[in-house]
Amino acid sequence: MAYPGKRDGLAQKVETAAQEAERLGLTTATLILRMARLEIDRAESKEIERIQGAPCAAGPTEGRNGPVASQVPPEGAVRISTSE
Repeated sequence: MAYPGKRDGLAQKVETAAQEAERLGLTTATLILRMARLEIDRAESKEIERIQGAPCAAGPTEGRNGPVASQVPPEGAVRISTSE
């Protein structure tokens, strides 16, 4: 997400929903919501790292010297194309 205020608002809503699900004894819903909250927090920290490590104001998919590290597949990875 590009808007920190929206991320914070979403994180708060997810946290509130998780607390309510836990209060009602909905263990699966609680687990899913807690995992969603972790993903929101993790996405925020990755975005901060990307911004701090960016040498220029390039777009999200291309850095000054090529693809951003998070988009380079690991060695031995198989690329699957969805186009025919």
